[in-house]
Amino acid sequence: MALSNPVIGKDSGKSAGKAIQSLLQNSSALEKGKSQFLLHCAGCHKKDLSGAVGFNLKDGEWVYGGEPEKILQSLQQGFDKAGMPGFGPILPLAAQHAIVAYILSKREGFENLQYKIYQLESADDGDFSDEDLVASGRLKKNLADFELPEIPHYAIVFSGTFYGPKNQKSYLYAERIKNLNIKVGIDGKSITPVTYGGVQKWLLNKGKQQLNFTFYSGNASAYLRNIELYVVNQDASIKLFPVSSQAHKQSKNSRYEIKAAGEYLVQQKKIVKLPAYSMAIGSPQKANYAFNSRSCAINGLWKDDLLNVGPNIGGRGKDGSIPLGDWVFHHPQQIKPVAESDNNQPSCQLIKYRINGAAPEFHFTVNGLTLMVTSDFTRSNQGIFVYRVIDNPSKLKKLTFTLPSAEGLLVSSEQGQVIGETLSVDIQAYSNFSIQLTWAGDK
Repeated sequence: MALSNPVIGKDSGKSAGKAIQSLLQNSSALEKGKSQFLLHCAGCHKKDLSGAVGFNLKDGEWVYGGEPEKILQSLQQGFDKAGMPGFGPILPLAAQHAIVAYILSKREGFENLQYKIYQLESADDGDFSDEDLVASGRLKKNLADFELPEIPHYAIVFSGTFYGPKNQKSYLYAERIKNLNIKVGIDGKSITPVTYGGVQKWLLNKGKQQLNFTFYSGNASAYLRNIELYVVNQDASIKLFPVSSQAHKQSKNSRYEIKAAGEYLVQQKKIVKLPAYSMAIGSPQKANYAFNSRSCAINGLWKDDLLNVGPNIGGRGKDGSIPLGDWVFHHPQQIKPVAESDNNQPSCQLIKYRINGAAPEFHFTVNGLTLMVTSDFTRSNQGIFVYRVIDNPSKLKKLTFTLPSAEGLLVSSEQGQVIGETLSVDIQAYSNFSIQLTWAGDK
């Protein structure tokens, strides 16, 4: 389906939903949906759809409905109070459909999650039938809620369509479940768990599957009955997303640490004390910084490890991840190239970034000038940001930077002139220049 369709407007209802569903099997339409999403939506919802200023769009919780036609309606109407414009009058219908299809193709977790509670005779009872059914329903947030039963002996069954990560091996993982009676089925087949250290995990299929999770109360205490259920990576070192309401709650207050061990890492998460569009870069030397793709500024620098992303996971992208160390400086302090902007549009544009097994390189344009910046943290208590002029079509002579000011921080440049909190560089004399930051070491 071409996105050049000149029809601008709105459509809704089941017919629109069916049209969008049909695109889920159309790789070309999904690629076009991706490009449109990156252009119009990624700034608030992140490139990976995990949420920042806007909500997480991958999980099963949808405030205004997660059916294709409901998502389309939200896209078309927007939410003025939240700062989201309505794209109905702006984008062709084909583009709108493609965006919604792309969002649906990235879903994770349960969809249309149902529960059934069966009354058992005793803690040792493990058999139930339809005659023992005492409650059932649908969970709107698509999170397994283990606090629903109000009887002492029960079995609770959660079932629904489940979307596992498509690009990696993953497991359904339950914490604190030693000696608990749990059965998991995927696509009608019973799954044998991997058990170790008092926890269990079950290998998931990639992508869409039918998942059943049955828990028998047994002799478990009330504390153990409220299970924290997650999807994790292969070695269970990273909790990818919560599956139960208790896991979701705990995620906000738990530490899920991401560290750069042996190589650089780039994380696109909302981060406390940093503005939207900030990307966290962690180095093996335990110095980390944030590059802002909207302002092209280095708007944060901190020591030690990278991020605790627990609040970001639990908050569905709305809560900020927490740096695992001490700030050297953070926004509004920043290293920022100064340029004019027209019509309140961003003064810079990120072209790309790449790692190539070393420190990331960020390529961007500012005031018509194309630059690249990378970093060097190999010296103790020092960070060097190296800039290179890639293209200077307007033959600009000088480039000015605002500089951070913080206690114990020294900023200098061998190629430019620092006056107060400003650096001026003659870019016709220096196509390569650097900004050095030195901070106090640990006492």
